[in-house]
Amino acid sequence: MHITSAAGVLSLLQEPEDELKVYALKRLNDIVPEFWPEISDHVEQIEVLYEDETFKHREMSALLASKLYYYLGAYEDSLNYALCAGAAFNVKESSEYVVTTICKCIDHYTKLRVSQHEGKEVKIDPRLEEIVNRMFENCLEGGQYKQAVGISVETRRLDIFERAVRMTPNLGEMLSYCTTLCTRLVENKKLREDILKLLVRLHSNLAPSTSKTVTQ
Repeated sequence: MHITSAAGVLSLLQEPEDELKVYALKRLNDIVPEFWPEISDHVEQIEVLYEDETFKHREMSALLASKLYYYLGAYEDSLNYALCAGAAFNVKESSEYVVTTICKCIDHYTKLRVSQHEGKEVKIDPRLEEIVNRMFENCLEGGQYKQAVGISVETRRLDIFERAVRMTPNLGEMLSYCTTLCTRLVENKKLREDILKLLVRLHSNLAPSTSKTVTQ
């Protein structure tokens, strides 16, 4: 049934029973793209639910708060609450909100990983890394191996790089692609050397005739 207002669902957040609050949060998360101007008037109430450590569905509250701040254009707050949302943030969802948030996570994570690769002491929020890891797993499960390779190079995640190469059904073609990518696009000398060393090791898994073709 199509609704014309979120008021009825929002009123359930006032109820003492957690079951009703959970129902409201699920419903609000579904309808927030259409009714975010109305729901955003209650963002403080939603934040209070997240801050209540006795409430067992805090992550759902964080997800809703993240979506609201996204639609309000407060992207830093949106990202912070996305990190708080944990498993409630579904990296497999193809909505504009999820795609944009994942891009922002990758951008932030890349900056931190580059700093680490340069030898700087940088702490990475494990919640940020967890979202990035889930994104990588989603790529690998979906057979998006070249995408995983590209992002793994940007983020200096050679563990993911190696997994993506090994999982591809056409190892020779992938190794050729990675070699071209590394020699033409990777400007950082140390990173380029690390990738080339890894590619040499992976070449040893090829049949001699295929390996000769790839390395030419």
